[in-house]
This record gives sequence, structure tokens and C-alpha cells, in this order.
Amino acid sequence: MHQWEYCLVDRTDAITRTICALLLEKGQVTEEEYRHALAESSEGGVDIIESLLKLGYTTEEIVADDLSESYGLERIDLAPDAQILREAVNQLPQKFVQESKILPFNVDGNTLQVAISDPTALGSINTVRVITGKQVSTFFTTFSQLHSWLSFLKQEEWQAKESGPKKEVADEEEAYRGENIDYVNLLIRNAINKRVSDIHIEPYKATARVRLRLDGVMSTLDDKENFIFNHYPAVVARLKILAGLDIAERRLPQDGAISFRIQGRDVDIRLSILPTTYGERVVMRILDHTAFKMDLDALGIPDEDLVILKRAVDAPQGIVLVTGPTGSGKSSTLYSALNRVNREDINILTAEDPVEYTLEGAGQVQIKEDIGLTFSGALRSFLRQDPEVILVGEMRDQETAEIAIKSALTGHLVLSTLHTNDAPSTIIRLVNMGIEPYLITASLSLVVAQRLVRRICETCVGPDQSITQELLTSIGFSSEESEQVEVVRGRGCKACHQTGYRGRRAVFEVMEITDEIRRIILSGHSSSTEIADSARQNGYVSLQERGLDLIRKGSLTVEEYERVLVLR
Repeated sequence: MHQWEYCLVDRTDAITRTICALLLEKGQVTEEEYRHALAESSEGGVDIIESLLKLGYTTEEIVADDLSESYGLERIDLAPDAQILREAVNQLPQKFVQESKILPFNVDGNTLQVAISDPTALGSINTVRVITGKQVSTFFTTFSQLHSWLSFLKQEEWQAKESGPKKEVADEEEAYRGENIDYVNLLIRNAINKRVSDIHIEPYKATARVRLRLDGVMSTLDDKENFIFNHYPAVVARLKILAGLDIAERRLPQDGAISFRIQGRDVDIRLSILPTTYGERVVMRILDHTAFKMDLDALGIPDEDLVILKRAVDAPQGIVLVTGPTGSGKSSTLYSALNRVNREDINILTAEDPVEYTLEGAGQVQIKEDIGLTFSGALRSFLRQDPEVILVGEMRDQETAEIAIKSALTGHLVLSTLHTNDAPSTIIRLVNMGIEPYLITASLSLVVAQRLVRRICETCVGPDQSITQELLTSIGFSSEESEQVEVVRGRGCKACHQTGYRGRRAVFEVMEITDEIRRIILSGHSSSTEIADSARQNGYVSLQERGLDLIRKGSLTVEEYERVLVLR
């Protein structure tokens, strides 16, 4: 049974009562006629509305008029000679149209006009919006007119489609089965509620699995009934439909986006589909905008470092770089910095791949290298757009870095990212990219390196007796301190799904480019160690030192320190 049929079973009695009440209230049916029809329907096992129509006590037109008035929708006459646009009909798959009893008949700009005869179909209108990406305007028509058109279209309109590749048609139709729709919706909803950042759906030779990345760590979703393996093509097709991708394309990678609203929260999902040996591999990145405050004060940066960062962001020019691996929270830091300077008198432009967050008041550009819109190309155009602040998603190459430096030297504040292990090695990376040392010293103001570590679950936190003094010494504690420090961990409970961790926090190191560091860079033989030693004289604290401090405070496990903060 499809989802629309369940709707029909659940709601028919209430709708029938509503129609009968309207007919009686308006005097369109007498009480005697109603009782007669009720008796006939009981004997014949048919709906009372059908009995009223069969006995001639009312007409389909009257019923349609009453429904239109009751639901506040217009009525439309879809007689056999009515004009139905092929463009409208082709907006929806046959399987969906025939089972939902929703007839698309016209397209008006970005609005799809559809006709229904049964209010139960209203439950599927939102699905129409998702499938088509259009606004939907709903009209009531008579049962006979609707079903006459559905029968005609089933025989004529989709003949060409039915003669196409059977596999594509089957996958598309399966994508609209209630169980597959429900599975996808439930998978995404549960992932959002559990604060999952990524959903992986992976096919293999004789099986398939779903993995979830929670707090930076992957785990396999329990699937005792092997649902994902048995329904894999339909689930992938369903996701393609939601993201507006080509269902038939299985040879090339595809990227798309899905928007969800759950419990009043707007959530965006970036969808990536990659063809592999045994099928298409799917990764969904969940971006929960309501969970992110865009506030530097809320990131957890130590007070002394926060003062330095705010000073660099408030400056009229210079480059601020945020470094770290993928998934370390760099975008959150950058957008918090942008939000700090986002005022009416400031022109902000961003070049990103992809655009992860929406910042009202900023001009945000999605990089599309396949059509020639590169970071360097966008940056050149930015300089003709009179900006004060520029964000470059990533300094991927020498050309982009040189244009960013030129922008900073001509009176712009530039924010960007690099993939380096720590702040001092960022200088070496820029030199290795071919950037002249004098350009680095003239433009670079600040480097922030960061990582995301899992928080210990407060519900089940307790002493960790498994940690030895030798291990504590090996990660950086002195022999004396390793005997005294109290190490904790989460034992695992229902609140943290037995992981011992719940949520994540960022760990930062902030390195201001001082005159002494500039001198080291200009010497031409600088090393990251020499730069770090110089920075420490100005208050620089490394990621590892921050991590050890968190262990001392009972805010970080040794296990998590080794997993995230130890450089390998």
C-alpha cells in the first residue's frame, strides 16, 4: 500500500462527514434523502457520497463546489475539451500522478497549477513542490473529470516514456513508493536530531551499508532487515529527485542540494554522488544553520587569543588565514569573523566552493571551475566591485594567493584558508607555493590553526584508570605532572549513545605576525620551528599545549588528544 492510500484510509470518514454536513447545512440534500442514501450505502457497502450521487440527490459539481469553499480553493472545469499543457503534465512522473490523483494542468511562471477531486490528495502537495521545485496552486475539479483525464494521460501522454529504458523507469517509480520515501525522510530526520554531520550510503558486491559521522567519527547504522541493500537503487533515485539531479545519469559524478525544515529549523544538505564499481556512492553533508551563531565570542577561543583575532579582523586591511584539515570548523570561524564586520558601511564579497552559509548583506559567489569561474577569476572581478572585505574559500594555488595578497596590499581585509598542520607551517607553505617572502611580510596579519575535538559526556564522565604515566609523559606532560594529573573519560551511556562523547568543541592556536617573525621570514631560510619559538615570546600557545591544558581541566580525553592533536 502506498503512502497516499494510507492517507485515504485514515481520512475518508472525516472528509465524508464534512461533505455531508455541508450538503445538509446548505439544503442541497434533505434529511430524508440523506437517510435514504445512508441506508443504501450500508446495504451496498459503498461510500455515502457515492450513494447520494447514484440516487441523483446531488451532483459532482455541487460536491466539488462545496469542497472548494470548505478548503478555500478555486474550482476549475476540466471538461474533455479543456487545454492541458504537456509542459505541466511532464513535471511529475506517471506513477506519482496516478496514485496521488493530482493532475498538473498548467504552468504559470514558477507556479504549477494542479487539480484534485479528493482532499486526501492535499497531503501530497508538498511532495509536488519538492519534485518540481515550483510553487503549487491547487484547484478542485469533479471526480469524473479528473479520472477521465488521468485515464487519457495514462494511455497517451507517457507512451514515449514507457518505451524508454526499463531500468530508469523502474528506479524512478520505486523512488515514489511510500516505504522508500519514508526511509529517506526518517534517515535524514534522525541524523539531524542526532547531530550527525555526514551520511554515507555505500554499495558493495553483495551488500550495502549506511554510515554516519557523529562528532567526527564514523559508525555503521544498524540495518538488520537489510533494507538499504534491497532498496538501494530506489533510495539513490529518491535522493536524486530531492536534489534535482538526473535520475538516469549513473556514469558521472553529480552534486546537488536538498533543503529541509525540521522542528522550525532550516537545514541544508549537500549531496554528492560518485559512480563506483558496484553502484553509486552517496555522501550527504548536513548543514544545520540554526546550530551556528556566527559569533566569535561563542567559538571557545581563549580570551587572550580572541583579543588578537578581533584586532586583526577589525583592521582595514591585511590577510587573516585559518588553517586546518577538512572538517575542522574553519568555515565557522571565517563566517563568525565576517559577521563581526558585517555592517551597512562595509561591502563584503565571498568566493566559495561551495557556499556553506548564507550571510545577509554579503555578495556570495559559488565557484564553478567547470565553466571557468575560478577563485582567481572571482578575485579579479571582486577588485572592480569596490569591496572592503573579501573572503576566499581556499588559497588553492599561487595565482589565487598572489591576487589575495595584492588585494590586502591595496586596502582590503582578506580572509581565507589553507590546509596546514599548524600556524607556523603556514608561512612555509606560502613560500613553497612561490610567494615572495616580502609579499608575505607586507600582507599577512594573523594565522589561526584549529581542530575539532569531541566533548566528554557530562552524564557519564569519570576517572580513566587505563592511562599510564608513561603515556602521559609521551604526549607532553612532565614526569612530575604525569603522576599528579587526574585523567577522565566518558564511560558510555544512553545520552551519548554509549560513545562517552557528546558534541564537539574547537581547539585553537593564534599566531600574530610580529616584526620579529617578519624578520625571520625575510631572512630567506626560516623554519616553522624558528617561527614558533619566536611566536611563543609573544604569547603563542600551540594546539598541543592547548590540548594538554584541556586534559588537566578534565575537558578532554587522552584518547581524543591522540586522535586529533598529535601530529603524525
